[in-house]
Amino acid sequence: MSEKDQDTGKTRSFSTILLAYMILLALCIVGFMAINNYLYAQNNFERESNLLQEQTEHNIIEAMRLKNGVWNFYDKTLNDQMKEGLLLVLQEYNQTGSDPERMNLTVAKTTLGKNYDIYVINESGVIIMTTYAPELGQDFKSVPYFYEYLTKIRNSEGFFADHIVRDRLGEGILRKFAYMPTPDHRYIMELGFASNAFDELTFELADEAKIQQIVSVNPYVENFTIYN
Repeated sequence: MSEKDQDTGKTRSFSTILLAYMILLALCIVGFMAINNYLYAQNNFERESNLLQEQTEHNIIEAMRLKNGVWNFYDKTLNDQMKEGLLLVLQEYNQTGSDPERMNLTVAKTTLGKNYDIYVINESGVIIMTTYAPELGQDFKSVPYFYEYLTKIRNSEGFFADHIVRDRLGEGILRKFAYMPTPDHRYIMELGFASNAFDELTFELADEAKIQQIVSVNPYVENFTIYN
């Protein structure tokens, strides 16, 4: 082989090595850029996902606060009429010589209105008289914390109002309950008030509908569950 052919072979070998290095360098640069872009996109995704999660949680919390605020405001507007109703029931109790057996609850209910129901609770926490038959005989000792609450009311003075809740027995409808102890502290007069407005307000402030509306804008939320 001539010296010229040897020089040509060396040149080709060097060019091949240089080309290989250039290709390897290009692959490294492309790989680095791809990894960098992936990490950047991942960080952006996680940041946006966290921001959207925080915003969704914030919106749900504010919606629940608004609902509770509306409920509490409406609930408190009923306290005065509940107090007046219980004073009328206590007047009936006093006129019978403090004998609940002689009370005419039907007449008292008629005077108050069809949306009201009257309950007489004895020292043992049992409903001994009521205009709402499904709860006659209800023994609140089966709910110790509530029986303790009733005992405190019976031994106290004044008016005690509860929030709007669903009754435990019967139709399970929404009612507002309020209590007053008798002057001799032997009984508790309880008044329950039900209204179609409760259901209408519940529909307008429905948790599921509001939450569904909020989470529908978050593509990462697949489902949700409400615990009461």
